[in-house]
Amino acid sequence: MTEYEYKPAEPQESLREIIYRDPDGKVVVDNKGRILYANPAFARLTGQNTDTLHGQLFGFPIIEGQSSEIEIASPEGGYGSAEMRAVQINWQGIPASLVSIRDITERKQAEEALKKSEEKYRELIENISDVVWTVDKNLNITYISPSIEQMVGETVENYMKRSLKEWLPPSSVEKLYSTISEVLEKEKDPNYDTKTPRVVELEHYLKDGSTIWGSMHVLPLRDKNGNIAGFQGITRNITERKKAEEALKLAAEEWRTTFDSITDMVAIIDTDRKIKRVNKAFARALGLTPQSIIGKTCYQVVHDLNEPHPSCTFDNTVGANKTCHHELFEPNMGKHLECAMSPLRNGHDDIAGVVHTFKDITRRKEVEAEQQALRDKAEVSSRLASVGEMAAGIAHEINNPLTSVLGFSELLLQEDLPPETQEHVKYIAEGSKRVKGIVKRMLTFARQTKHHKTSLDICELIDNTLEMRSYVLKTANIEVIKKYAPGLPCVTVDPGQLQQVFMNLIVNAEHAINKARDGGTLIITTEREDGTISISFTDNGTGMSKETLSKLFHPFFTTKEPGEGTGLGLSLSRSIILEHGGTIEVNNDFGKGTTFTIRLPVTQPAEAEKSEDSETQPKSKDVKPPKASILVVDDEPGVRDYTREVLAQAGYDVEVTGKPAETLEKLEASSYDAILMDIRMPGMSGKELYSDIKAKWPEMARRVVFITGDVSDASTDEFLKEHGLPYISKPFEQDALLEKVSELLRT
Repeated sequence: MTEYEYKPAEPQESLREIIYRDPDGKVVVDNKGRILYANPAFARLTGQNTDTLHGQLFGFPIIEGQSSEIEIASPEGGYGSAEMRAVQINWQGIPASLVSIRDITERKQAEEALKKSEEKYRELIENISDVVWTVDKNLNITYISPSIEQMVGETVENYMKRSLKEWLPPSSVEKLYSTISEVLEKEKDPNYDTKTPRVVELEHYLKDGSTIWGSMHVLPLRDKNGNIAGFQGITRNITERKKAEEALKLAAEEWRTTFDSITDMVAIIDTDRKIKRVNKAFARALGLTPQSIIGKTCYQVVHDLNEPHPSCTFDNTVGANKTCHHELFEPNMGKHLECAMSPLRNGHDDIAGVVHTFKDITRRKEVEAEQQALRDKAEVSSRLASVGEMAAGIAHEINNPLTSVLGFSELLLQEDLPPETQEHVKYIAEGSKRVKGIVKRMLTFARQTKHHKTSLDICELIDNTLEMRSYVLKTANIEVIKKYAPGLPCVTVDPGQLQQVFMNLIVNAEHAINKARDGGTLIITTEREDGTISISFTDNGTGMSKETLSKLFHPFFTTKEPGEGTGLGLSLSRSIILEHGGTIEVNNDFGKGTTFTIRLPVTQPAEAEKSEDSETQPKSKDVKPPKASILVVDDEPGVRDYTREVLAQAGYDVEVTGKPAETLEKLEASSYDAILMDIRMPGMSGKELYSDIKAKWPEMARRVVFITGDVSDASTDEFLKEHGLPYISKPFEQDALLEKVSELLRT
């Protein structure tokens, strides 16, 4: 609701009755100074109707805990004086002030009359209900008005036989002396208005020993020289007002006791989403005090967010005027919560906020998650198994155009180009090589074929893995610090599997750092230790709790949000390291960071598998090729033209075709010293074409060199090894191509 659509709150009937019957004016004012409720006495005092007062600005400054005098417009015209006092209350879940207004116009007029005429003064004070009194410096009573008999049940004569402090309980005597001390202290200030009374509320004994409450206005009483000779004042019986205030406090305390007895988290929230009240269960669940929560928004306190939670149903609850439910996992509490929001209405059935409850359903969600994990296991395994095949397809699609881009850019660099053009072409060549490396690392990482162990430099493998994640690390402001020991021996491992382990640990470190702060450090250390090589990944993230550590390597256990992790990463990583005869350990400092340490045995490497990668081949640029005819078969025009250009420049007779069927026709008509053949082509694959060649021209089958976009594909790898066929991987550079052809022609 807007400020201009404000509706008054309606009190409980018992509280309303107390205020309604109070002879003094009573007004309930909210924190914005708007009137929530006014009793008939206040309406009479101001000459207005109670209904028209609701929602109006009160118009007077409210100082809680102190009485003050205000000037108010009289219904008959002109202005009058009133005594105002305010106390803080909670009005239907809304912080407000209960303001008591008593018309003291008559008293003020009486004080004015006292100045004009002693006789009129005495006549006036003897006929008013308030008690007028004077005392000396020792609080001996020097005058008391006849109204004292009505107030305390004792005659003036008997009352004056005792000192004023004898009529007051010890606590009230102490308060009175404190007030007098303040008056005397103020007298030293030349700017102090000596005519302003000090107001103090005191208990006062009755004749029968019981007590009443009085509001006492105290002023210095001066002699003819202006020196303080005592004190004078007026006392008003405020017992009924104090009883009303006490009744309000008692009702509020009973409500608070009931509210705090609820075991679920409960918060009362206004229409601005600010928390007005919480029960003890709410504060305990967050480890906070209720006082530190009040005034903040629910999304700040519960979710640590700067805007409403995406799942919040506040708008639906207020807009549709109905109770709404939703479930969420709250990481700040580590709990699954069932949340409900119900409209909170005032006495006019207008929505003044919502009642927000949270029920802990963590155990129920854990049981559901365990059941779902079993159902998901088969699906996860199936997806993991398909990664290699998918990567092979992607690699082939990338490597085909990349071959021509990289190749022709190299050829252009050999031409006599303008410097600016040559610089542009160099960028193309370098960028193509970078893409080539990315594709190669992706294939190594994603391969799901049978495992191949090879002897390699572990630091180089770590660098390759980091390169795949470099962009994410940079944008997350995570600094990678490498502490590699020099001269480490090679280890015999499956590079794809080890990259999978390294990638998992790097991603977990990113998650922990981002959860702790914006940016951080990841330190990677390699060392040699008694026949093993250790690799440590140390982050300065959040660390882990004891509960998390106990479940760390369990399948399907994850601390990430739903959809961010399967819970299989560390479980699979541990299995891979154990298969390699190594160990994986974790050292944790909760709140400061985590270190994962892998130890792999140093082994005598078996005969290393020969890599057919063009980057490892010797260069043959200066080797003059023999006169030979070569047939190039590739469905990609760019690859075809690039291969023909390189071979033709080297002095070979080259024919090309993009159709496998046309290859067979050419072989019927001619013979060739070498055939360069793509392994994947539409219509007829290179494997099928090779089978036909082998069946018809066995001698030519020994002259075939395959061109492939992915040798890590399971079926391609098995085919090449089964037939002992040479191959060259796309994208290839001209030196690698010439060396492969020269090697074939030499055999």
